Amino acid sequence: MPIELLAIQSIPLEQIDEDRLTDFSLGPVPESLQHSIREIGVTHPAILLSQEDHYQIVCGHRRARAARNLHETALPSRVLAGSWNTAARLTLNLQENFAHRQYSDIEKSLILFKLTQAGVAEADLIRDTLPYLGLERSKKLALDLQQAATLPPRLQQLLHDLNVPLRALACLLRWDETSREATADLLETLRPGVNKIREILELTDDTARRDHLQPHEILNRQEIQSILNDSQRPPHEKYDAVHQQLHQWRHPHLSGLQLQVRSALEKLKLDNAIKFRVPENFENEKFHIELRFSNREQLQTQAEQLFRISDSKTLAELLSLFKT
Repeated sequence: MPIELLAIQSIPLEQIDEDRLTDFSLGPVPESLQHSIREIGVTHPAILLSQEDHYQIVCGHRRARAARNLHETALPSRVLAGSWNTAARLTLNLQENFAHRQYSDIEKSLILFKLTQAGVAEADLIRDTLPYLGLERSKKLALDLQQAATLPPRLQQLLHDLNVPLRALACLLRWDETSREATADLLETLRPGVNKIREILELTDDTARRDHLQPHEILNRQEIQSILNDSQRPPHEKYDAVHQQLHQWRHPHLSGLQLQVRSALEKLKLDNAIKFRVPENFENEKFHIELRFSNREQLQTQAEQLFRISDSKTLAELLSLFKT
């Protein structure tokens, strides 16, 4: 049945409150939307609910914010007829935005949480809401998303800004509140990519479970904190140092071997044009050498270097690391 709406009206923005019940966005107003409204105005009216002496936004929060940013005085809107409970308003927003909105996994988790708080049954969330979010109908997925909604707001915002998918957060959802706060501190400083976030979380989680510790007891160690607080290092160098330290704690024997390999490679003193590649995790004994040259003289120079190291003691030690 079609929704009954009043005709389009120009509602003064001062009469529209900032209630964020149906505001699912954790990001700023898109520049493209603001540019469009600046050039041609609001072409798609907001949907409001009349509340005595003011209006609440049901659909159109970003349009309203963009209009305010541009110092507009009114917002083209349609007003809903009849009474609308919380669940109905939330669902209407999802339906109205279904064709053109993409939500991060954190935003999706907050949507499910709001609907649950509004009394929507789990079966209805799985059957009706997940498809509106572009997701398969899965009970486990619904539970994981709702659990992500319990993360601290600062951590939620960071994960949204970094566009971290739910699948990379599996271990984080098991962690205690203090460990989650420590993770927020870490990500705020490093701001790494998704794969790097997953690596750090998994290394920390594996070490914590092995040593019967809480993850924050690892992340708050002096070795990690001194790296994070080093104002001289750029974020990518801090990440490398943190990852190396976590890897060393998780795989002490492997880290020791890798350190010996790096030391041996440095002792070989090969030209930068020669890339000597070794199996990172000792999964086999095959080495790869890559040469970069543009003339015969450069090739000859590199060949001489390789001949020089071919019977060296350092190369023999390097080979023996992989054989044993």
